[in-house]
Amino acid sequence: MKKSRIEAFTLVELLVVIGIIAILIGLLLPAVQYVREAARRTSCLNNLKQLALATLSFESSQARFPTSGLGAEGFEVGGERRPLFGLENGSHFFQVLPFIDQANLHARRAKEGWDWETVLQRPVPAMNCPTRGSERFHTFSEATGARAAITDYAAFVMNDKIVNDLEENFELSLSYSPPDNNFGFTGAERWNEERDRYRGVISKGGNVNGTRLTRKYSRIRFSHISDGTSNTMLFGEKGARTDQYNTREGAWWEQRGQLFPGWSTMRAWGDARRLLPDSDLRSITQQGTFGSAHPGLVNFCLADGAVRGVSININTLDFYRFVARADGQVVNVNEL
Repeated sequence: MKKSRIEAFTLVELLVVIGIIAILIGLLLPAVQYVREAARRTSCLNNLKQLALATLSFESSQARFPTSGLGAEGFEVGGERRPLFGLENGSHFFQVLPFIDQANLHARRAKEGWDWETVLQRPVPAMNCPTRGSERFHTFSEATGARAAITDYAAFVMNDKIVNDLEENFELSLSYSPPDNNFGFTGAERWNEERDRYRGVISKGGNVNGTRLTRKYSRIRFSHISDGTSNTMLFGEKGARTDQYNTREGAWWEQRGQLFPGWSTMRAWGDARRLLPDSDLRSITQQGTFGSAHPGLVNFCLADGAVRGVSININTLDFYRFVARADGQVVNVNEL
């Protein structure tokens, strides 16, 4: 009786099959990662859309845009539970909380103050880019572990870096009186902070010196956006180093997170005089700029509520035209 032959793969055939499978996986993996990143970028744009619509709802109810608060100095003087001199000392993102289904979080400050165990440890999903991860925090006290949820988005504020770049490389002369330091926390009485610093849609509430309000800034309305709401930036993605998605005590650029006024929720032009991908951020002060974890693009929302990605290689002049609400030059956002 003839024995039946058992069919089987040889070792060589098995290795060839394994090699083919490995090649297919290698080809497929980048495509999967691309699709995932595209989904995360879309989610990031949706977050900016929510914040833009919330801001427009705030403007509709208050007949003005929210302010960036009174700055850190106003917050400290005003106390943890209440506005100062009738002006909100929380950030513009704190002010729009009721319009993104966060009214309870907004109301907690009046009851509990800025208590880090309650108000500040409540991440708002719409304020984080999913590529960088959710529930990100800034630890502002290593001794107690006190921390605050931070945001990936910010409004625009001028600094001397963008002014110098415009004057040196684009021959654009700006009326600008530099403060005592790059970030304008001192010497505000000796220069026109309202005119020079706050040229975007989100402006400061006023200037505080000690326990008194020295100047109340004008309220920004739609009529002040003379360059057009569809051509002017409202919010954009902040720059963030990949190794500091969660920041530590001493990181002045985050202070106390997404509800705090000042540099936690405001950004300017960076050291490199351009927008930067997260992987290229090196110095501390570069994190005062806009940037992105998305390849090649930085996400922004406009004053009319639209959202779009802008090339990370945008030049300084186009960027200034894009973020300034009334510089007299209208930029075509479709070409950025």
